[in-house]
Amino acid sequence: MLGLPGLPVNDIVRGVDVAISNLLPAIQQELRQLFDLLANRWARRWLAGVRKPWAQATESELTAFLRSWQHSPLLLLRSAYQALHALINAAWFGNPASWSAMGYQQPPQIMSLLP
Repeated sequence: MLGLPGLPVNDIVRGVDVAISNLLPAIQQELRQLFDLLANRWARRWLAGVRKPWAQATESELTAFLRSWQHSPLLLLRSAYQALHALINAAWFGNPASWSAMGYQQPPQIMSLLP
């Protein structure tokens, strides 16, 4: 979703897990329902338009899926896209490794508070 070459995917996945763990239980449950839906092969085919398992999907198929949800006339799909987008952005921008690429330098008094 970020479309950056050399993206540390494993770091982003861990960051998504951290972001989800900090959400309210009700929101975590809604995300679980979304992920369960996307894990279902019929939903993946008919709602996302991806015929192959996610691990075998091409970049263009994934891009088409995300764009279709981003611009869907159905509010539910647009909301699901926004949730996925927000999680990945939280994981990326919360990762100190991304800060130099953005030109961001955390103030020293804040850095001393981080673990």
